Amino acid sequence: MKKTPIIEVKNLTYTYPRQPGGRRPIPFHDLNLTIFAGERILLTGDSGSGKSTFLRCLNGLIPHSDSGKMKGSVKVAGIDTRSVGLSDLASHVGMVFQDPDYQLFCADVVSEIAYGLEQQGISPAEMQIRIGEIIGLLDITHLRGRMMNTLSWGERQRVAIASVLVMKPEILLLDEPCSGLDESSVKNLLDVLKNLNERLGLTIIITEHRIASLGDFPTRQIRFGAPPFSGDAVVRSPSKSSTQDASLSFSHVNFAYDASDSFVLSDITLSFYSGMITVLMGHNGSGKSTLIRHANGLLRPSSGDVYVHGENILGRTVAEISSSVGICFQHADYQLFEETILDELLCTPRIRGYPLEPAKDQARRILENVGLSPLGEKSSPLKASVGEKQRIAISTLLMMETGIMILDEPTLGLDAVSKRTLASILQNARDHGKTVIVATHDRSFADLCADRIVTLSSGRVVADTGVIQ
Repeated sequence: MKKTPIIEVKNLTYTYPRQPGGRRPIPFHDLNLTIFAGERILLTGDSGSGKSTFLRCLNGLIPHSDSGKMKGSVKVAGIDTRSVGLSDLASHVGMVFQDPDYQLFCADVVSEIAYGLEQQGISPAEMQIRIGEIIGLLDITHLRGRMMNTLSWGERQRVAIASVLVMKPEILLLDEPCSGLDESSVKNLLDVLKNLNERLGLTIIITEHRIASLGDFPTRQIRFGAPPFSGDAVVRSPSKSSTQDASLSFSHVNFAYDASDSFVLSDITLSFYSGMITVLMGHNGSGKSTLIRHANGLLRPSSGDVYVHGENILGRTVAEISSSVGICFQHADYQLFEETILDELLCTPRIRGYPLEPAKDQARRILENVGLSPLGEKSSPLKASVGEKQRIAISTLLMMETGIMILDEPTLGLDAVSKRTLASILQNARDHGKTVIVATHDRSFADLCADRIVTLSSGRVVADTGVIQ
């Protein structure tokens, strides 16, 4: 049977918008590629190698919503992406971004999934049928009545996927779809995508660093670029046990978003110590991110107490607590505000009135350590890739010099080299007496750096184990 090309890329060259200092990198040059209908393509490559940029060429965001320079041609379903608008392309190509919040607009789950259908004028009866089908296929029936602001990162990602699949596109693009999911959720997602591919002939293109999790899902693999930075491999050494008083502790903490809701956290009694890396693990919705948000007062217990360095944080403001507790959230964009990367790192020293010249030297050392120096300190953090933004946010956390460092899913968008670099950074912080807490689905990263693993399930601590060195 003759294969039908559904994507044809000819002599594609893309140049990023010019950065301060004249840097204008090219992620790919004279790229030629044909993708056939029904293929399941895996795009691999290190952070910043151009994978996400390529997806944006396929769905028309480049060149229609981008100030970079594109040469060559991209045809999708026989349509040159330069010849039609984004709304026309959207009927052929659906995309799920690395950060689901980029494409979530509504207050509740059903409204979010229905949003695109409403824009196309689909009848209410047809909408209900499609929404019911996709909610069932993605196994998110339990989310149907939920408000979006109560969902975990992984749950919001599944809603974003549902909102795209409900449109029945011919081509589905997914940028790091597994990054925020536990292993069982990854398997469920891949089963659903494979079923859609086989039943409907859906062409699926995925970028992903967790290649092993994909198993036999890809029918073809395409590698992009060369490593943008390098780091030394981490050699684990036995960690010193911590016998001093807890730097952060939770005492019989219960929490519900609304008085009528069931508890998201149930009777959490847990302590964290300086000189130790504690990794929080658990399935999507197990309570990891909710627990973290209690550490600096963003959320307050329905009952129970939270202590920082032995002091109850009840009555203390988030700003006051932040001098002791620094958090790097899943969504790096929410923590990046400045025009340049260097200014981003200097934000806290400026607020605290520290001398800027020593702070600049420290910032440059941190940028070097996390592999961001090649970007240029005068570059805009918002022009960086998702993985690079994550490292910028982590760098700002290192600049805060708090005794307690908390990172929520810090390996999202990071390649293996970047993960080893990050593990080395966290181990160095631990060895200098920091309390390091990491919430992650990434078991390989936990194995790389954890001194202790705490597992949550349905808002409860179900396991608390040390790591054999």
